[in-house]
Amino acid sequence: MKLRRIRTHLAIALLAMLTLTACDKDKDAPQPEDLCRLVERTAAVSPGDIVILLHASEWVTAHEQVNVPDGKRLIIMAPEEAPAHITLGPAGFRTAAGVELVNVDIEATNITTPLIALHNLPSTDFDGTYYRLGNITLRNVRLTGMHGSLINDGGTAYCIDTLTLDRVSIQLMADSIQHRAALISLQHSGVRTFNVNNSTVGGKTAVACAAQ
Repeated sequence: MKLRRIRTHLAIALLAMLTLTACDKDKDAPQPEDLCRLVERTAAVSPGDIVILLHASEWVTAHEQVNVPDGKRLIIMAPEEAPAHITLGPAGFRTAAGVELVNVDIEATNITTPLIALHNLPSTDFDGTYYRLGNITLRNVRLTGMHGSLINDGGTAYCIDTLTLDRVSIQLMADSIQHRAALISLQHSGVRTFNVNNSTVGGKTAVACAAQ
């Protein structure tokens, strides 16, 4: 009887040690970088564009809107052979100078705003009719869980020099149809050059999209 009790106690102690080891491993596991803080730190030391080079298959998250400082263009790039992963929510990017996303997979299920919202109080050049924005580029980007617009001007008149969608895959959720959200909603803005190459829009059910 004593031998059985000893074996039982040893088994319980061993199980406890294994559980603690597993917990320690989870605690020591690297946490994803906060994209908002990464943008802020890079902007503080960069006089020009905010260039963020992500590692192969790196995972970053944003739990609030990624605000790009006025006058600065945000460029996020990763290796083509191993795109980085970005989880956004509850908001996407806000800019008045342009955005370039290259070789990234974006999880947008939690976003309740457009992926790229143009700033409603821009300080960029104004030509009397439009605010000059620069370029918006998505290249080798996969977007999943989209509920609303890819781009929305928020009622402000912008002139986007070049809008490029190159090898972009967009998965729309069913409620994007119910909300009648235009994929590219530029109600007061215009685009000088619009380039689309090998890009698709789809979902689990048939969807219809339009650009305003």
